[in-house]
Amino acid sequence: MYNDDQPSILQLENNVQDQELSLWIRDCFIQQFDIEKILYRLDNDKNIKKQLKYLNPTHQLFDYYYYLIQTMSEFVNINQNIKKYLEYIAQSQSFQNQISERCHLIITQAESIDNLEYQIEQLFQIFFLLKDIDMNILKQSNISQIFTLQKIIEINFPECNYNALYKNFDQFLCLLQDSAEMQKYNNIPSYPQPLEFIQFGGENKQMFGKTKNHIESTQNYLNYLFNFQREDYIYNIREDIHYLSEKGFYKPIDVDTIDLYQDIRLISFEINNFDILWKISLEQFNLDGRKIKLIDWNYSKKLHLGSLICITNVECHPLLFGIITHRSQKQDDYNIKQRINLQFRFLGSKSQIMEFLNLLSQQTIFMECKTSTQAESLIYQLESIKKIQSLNYIDSFIQKNLFFKNSSQNFDTFLQQQQWSQLMSTLDEQQQKAIQYIVYENLALIQGLPGTGKTHCAILAVRILIKNMLEKDKPIMIVCQNNHTLDYFLEKIIEYIPINQVARLGGSSESAIVQKCLFKTKSKIDFDQVEFQELKKCLHIIFNRLIQYDYTIDAQYITRFWPQLKDKLINDFLLKIDLNNSQIDDVAQNQILNSWINVKQLIDSILQFETQLFQVHQNFQKEQIIEQIELNNIFGQQTKQSFNQQDQDQQTLNFSLQNESPTSPFEQFNSQNQNESNLHYNFKGIEKIQECLQDKTLNFWELNYNDICEIIKYLKYLKYQEDCLLFEKIYRKFKKMSQTLNDLNDSFHIKKLNEYEIIGVTFSDAAYYNNILTQLNSKVLIIEEADEVLKSDITTILTNNVKRLILIGNEVNLANSFNSYHQKNIDLFRRLNPNTIFRENKIPQVILSTQRRMEARINDFVSMFDTKNYLDDQILIQISNKKEIIGLNSNIFIFNHYQLEQIDSKSKENAEEAEMIFQMVQYLIQVGYKESQITILSIFQKQVQGLKKKFMNQNQQQVKVETVNNYLGEENDIVIISLVINDNHHLYQKKKNQQKIKIAFSRAKLGLYVFGNFDFLQINSDKPQILYELIKDFKRLTFLEKLITLAEIKNFYSDTITLKCRTHGKQSYVQKSSDWFKFKAGCCDQVCNQNFDKCNHTCQEICHLGNHPENNCQEQCQRILQCGHKCQQLCRVQCTCTQMIYVTLPVCNHRALINCGQDPAEVLCLQDQELQFLNCKHLIHYQCYQREDFLYKCQHACDNLLQCGHLCSKKCWEICQPCEQKCVKRRNCGHLDECQNLCYQSCSPCNQKITIQLDCGKHSIQNKCFQIQNHILKEIQAPPFFLKSKIGSHYLIQIMQMLKNGQKEPNFIFKQVEDYKCKNPCTKPRKCGHIFECKNFCSQECTQCEQVITLSLECGHKYQLLCKDQNNLLQNQLSKNEQKILSQCQHQKNQLSFETYQSCSQIIRNQIGYKIKCQQVCNRQRQCGHIDPCINKCGQKCSPCQYIITKTLDCRHELQIECSSENLQCNRPCTKIRECLHYYPCSNYCSQPCSPCQVEILINLPCGHQKLVKCYNKENEQQRLVENEQNCEYCQNYF
Repeated sequence: MYNDDQPSILQLENNVQDQELSLWIRDCFIQQFDIEKILYRLDNDKNIKKQLKYLNPTHQLFDYYYYLIQTMSEFVNINQNIKKYLEYIAQSQSFQNQISERCHLIITQAESIDNLEYQIEQLFQIFFLLKDIDMNILKQSNISQIFTLQKIIEINFPECNYNALYKNFDQFLCLLQDSAEMQKYNNIPSYPQPLEFIQFGGENKQMFGKTKNHIESTQNYLNYLFNFQREDYIYNIREDIHYLSEKGFYKPIDVDTIDLYQDIRLISFEINNFDILWKISLEQFNLDGRKIKLIDWNYSKKLHLGSLICITNVECHPLLFGIITHRSQKQDDYNIKQRINLQFRFLGSKSQIMEFLNLLSQQTIFMECKTSTQAESLIYQLESIKKIQSLNYIDSFIQKNLFFKNSSQNFDTFLQQQQWSQLMSTLDEQQQKAIQYIVYENLALIQGLPGTGKTHCAILAVRILIKNMLEKDKPIMIVCQNNHTLDYFLEKIIEYIPINQVARLGGSSESAIVQKCLFKTKSKIDFDQVEFQELKKCLHIIFNRLIQYDYTIDAQYITRFWPQLKDKLINDFLLKIDLNNSQIDDVAQNQILNSWINVKQLIDSILQFETQLFQVHQNFQKEQIIEQIELNNIFGQQTKQSFNQQDQDQQTLNFSLQNESPTSPFEQFNSQNQNESNLHYNFKGIEKIQECLQDKTLNFWELNYNDICEIIKYLKYLKYQEDCLLFEKIYRKFKKMSQTLNDLNDSFHIKKLNEYEIIGVTFSDAAYYNNILTQLNSKVLIIEEADEVLKSDITTILTNNVKRLILIGNEVNLANSFNSYHQKNIDLFRRLNPNTIFRENKIPQVILSTQRRMEARINDFVSMFDTKNYLDDQILIQISNKKEIIGLNSNIFIFNHYQLEQIDSKSKENAEEAEMIFQMVQYLIQVGYKESQITILSIFQKQVQGLKKKFMNQNQQQVKVETVNNYLGEENDIVIISLVINDNHHLYQKKKNQQKIKIAFSRAKLGLYVFGNFDFLQINSDKPQILYELIKDFKRLTFLEKLITLAEIKNFYSDTITLKCRTHGKQSYVQKSSDWFKFKAGCCDQVCNQNFDKCNHTCQEICHLGNHPENNCQEQCQRILQCGHKCQQLCRVQCTCTQMIYVTLPVCNHRALINCGQDPAEVLCLQDQELQFLNCKHLIHYQCYQREDFLYKCQHACDNLLQCGHLCSKKCWEICQPCEQKCVKRRNCGHLDECQNLCYQSCSPCNQKITIQLDCGKHSIQNKCFQIQNHILKEIQAPPFFLKSKIGSHYLIQIMQMLKNGQKEPNFIFKQVEDYKCKNPCTKPRKCGHIFECKNFCSQECTQCEQVITLSLECGHKYQLLCKDQNNLLQNQLSKNEQKILSQCQHQKNQLSFETYQSCSQIIRNQIGYKIKCQQVCNRQRQCGHIDPCINKCGQKCSPCQYIITKTLDCRHELQIECSSENLQCNRPCTKIRECLHYYPCSNYCSQPCSPCQVEILINLPCGHQKLVKCYNKENEQQRLVENEQNCEYCQNYF
């Protein structure tokens, strides 16, 4: 698992969508943009396709899409770009997610939706409006979901009369089906599409392409080939899934091509270099009441690798297709839990993350779709057909040009050098011609009956080609239908070609030899692994969020997902407090929205000036929408009674989570029913809320608590949708890089494979490796068992590089039947027909007819099945391997038993028949046959599995047990066939199964034995004439009747097995499996009486197998020997005379009694002798033959006393020194540790363990004495022998004694040695007195104390700091005098035991709190008494009081100002009486001087006249007249 705090994820999230485009589409809907505005915006955006694909999910996005599609579809035929933009929308992941969710909501909440028909019609219309775009794009979208929706509503709500709407659905479906013929094969997906399984009127029609037989051109031919191959594997699956969707899963189900499972649980999520791998667990299906049968997963072929699967629910909505990549075989886990684990990947370019997780929250159904061949290889093959550009290179095969254009002479020379004539002598004429065709011709067809040497000729030809091909033309490619055939072919080639020149592609080989050829190489490529791994990590992170549903909604998500809701909340809030948007900033808006989300009261500080907030939490009492939510309670929610109860429930939940054991995200995901309650929202409730957004009288701050919860849940769902889109976008980039990596690997592999001489591959693996194989240099392609290969298989592997094609098979006819579609295969090589091309163009072909495998009687019997294909006996070559089968009366028989098989709808098994065969194999092994000489074949997989299990339990794995399909091209000495027929005999009417039986018969070389229950056949074997009458009308007989009739004629048919004694010819009979234990293998109950080799005695044991060599004879010999005595030995022992005689021994002349036939020189003389040595006077006794050991050296023990104090333990003749007894010397350290050396050697190091008290005084360690001695010598720098001296020894003993007594004096020696420093965790008490864990060792200084200290501040608040930080605080806050007092305090040291007063440090630390400025919010009461909150910190001076008060000014006006304001100027209009007493209004404020009076008055001039002036100018005018002596206007005189 990965952390969520990865920077790359944040970057990707920021780029997940273009928010501007989302807002523009919203504006299109709200403002009803016309087509011109829409096209102007789309045409000018170069990245419009990418942006539309992952459009950010928002509220009402479905409605936005609907308007956009509706508007553009009206002009689709006028502007070509419109069609392109509509296709972008149809392919958009965002659009498809909206459709999926809308369909699911309507299905699950249909009962509560008022306008149900309108909602369904909208879904129909949104796709119907897209009918003019490319139909292939439309069909590959999730359009199938609207048809599934229509079917579900029609079935579950019959009371709804929507017939007109349903008719539109049917007509639209017919339109989609009719468009299939127009589609080209290269645009059709290879894997199934959900729309294909929606059928009109119960028909089974193709939805993609048509299979009309028109092949006039290459493209038409490839189109036909692709569609036919695709329809072959989808046809029956489509029929069965349609049947299940119509019938349901709760009634008895009868389907042939689908195995059902249920209850999918997610186990893990993995990402390899190419895809996402989902690991899940399943249980067997039983919804229809069926009885569950236990499955042996060790042998079962169910859920095998490469199988096609489909994941859906009980409504078959939606359908997700994938491929199995692994299946668990842990049978024990299955037996306990009844669940099977498997791993799969989804098909297609999308991750299917949203659809899959949604399905897991429902009742899941898992389908295994069975196909004729592996579905994965079929899909790869179809993809290969789509890549083919032309088939022109096929014509080149018909040209008569030699392959070795420039080296034909050299090739002929090579044949002469290799003695071609000698090689010819081992081959018949047809085989020689076959080899020449393979070597010389561009196109050759080698046919032949089984055992005629087709593979042998091909291998010889390959050897010749390899020797003469140019390096640039290698390798030769060999392709087979199955792994067994390919392994057999390669094993034979490896006998002649070095194994390191052979490459086997694919990993399914069971041959130990071929496994060494498996192509494995580590690519060395230049690829950005860092970015690639980062993408994987991002996918993991998002996936974890999705399954944990780990989403917290805040203001940004309301703004992003539901802008109308955001505007409504802000406007309602501001309306309540009489403000506007300009008075709050973005931060304030976010805090307002977060307060609504968290159901909390806002604080005033978010605004830019004072406001009076209404009490939000007191207004959550109205229920505007909750009634609807309660009625539409599809999620099973319980209505919350109160906000307090919600808090209490949350506290209980938190407590329970803390006490639960931690579980993995996957376990939580499964235990919570895969987030079932979170993945969807209340459709009608949200629609109602959308309507309420338009209601200006409703304040959204007064919504019920449950309404808010539903809205938050909806926003979480939108966030979940956004993560799904983000996952899909990253996954798309991952797949792009994955393809780049794959292409680089392919290029590297192509280069490596071109260095080999032979490449072998099966057709299924060839489809997977098609991109590599088509780019190889291979000029020669050899196809073995070509009669079993579809022509579509051959087409995909042929490339321009291939210049020679060799087809090897049993028959000329290459037109096989498709397995599902029941129509003839197309003629790939139209001219490859015996009546056309081979005759008209003389294309070389050869039919090998000389049989070289089967014993004559087996060949004779097999050839009677099809007389037109077999030659008469008179022209067959006599087989050299004609031998009798030991222990059996015949080398061929058909055994009829009376036991019915166990009926299984999927396969057949007969336990008694299997036991009979098993006991027969045991019998054959006992008579001497090897396990590897025996093969058992059956056409039924279950019978094969049962037999394999029996032989595995017997540890006889070399006995081959296979299905006929897996044994093509192979042979063995003894072949046993299990037919398992009685009630299922109708299966043998199929030509395919008849052909398998014929092939099985032809696999035997020496013995052929067939088992089955043939009682259903009414054939009278007592009347031979009737049998011969049947032969005359042989064609009218069924296959099994032919088989038994021919066996009766040949006397091979019986209800007993006849055993034959090899020695006496006595016969015994076996009728049931228990009879095998009654008889000894290959023998009878008579006396053997066989003569032993080289003697006249006979074996008197009970009859047994084996030879009778002379050395096994148990009789007495009685032959007359040369000495005249009679031999008394057994016959099997070599003759020697055992008569006792006296002779004189030649060495010592003593007399001895010996056997007559014994050589006296070899006899040991046992006469007793005595001898005394002169030097040591020791007396010894010995026997005569021992004299050599005692004549020269005394063998007595020495026993001399040595200098060391030991007695000498050596022989008398040996030198005493050195002493080799064990050392017992006293150690110089004084310890009693036993020395491990000898007496003459230096003492071994003392291993006595010494306990050393470390300098901490609490802990100790143990070291060995010799280690301590080494440390002492190193410390005192003394030579090694010092401690061995008396002084050194005394010094050492003293140190050891002090260490033993625990004294610390010697510790100075070890203080500087790192090994002797205490490594225990520190437990020393801290000076500060706190109990806080030290993280250092005991020998190190303590780490700083991080205990939290709480100080009481002057304001009453608490101040917390770490203990280690208090010294810095004291230095900053204390004066120098206080610091001096603190450092010199002696109270604690000098106080008496009964004194309790505090130290200076305690007093100062208690008072330091009064010097720290508090940083908390100020909550002091203002001196003015107002409750206006202070915005400063508690340690600062209070901010000015902003409470509005009323003051009476001197002008007697009242003024509303802030409490702290000193501005007392009156701002009211002036009403003072002017000094001039005029009543002209003043334009200034009351606190300002009055404005000038504008009243006009008359003034007297000096001349006596009067002048009109304004009042405020009176004085100024008079003075001016005086100063300037102005003249009067009337008298014109100056004054």
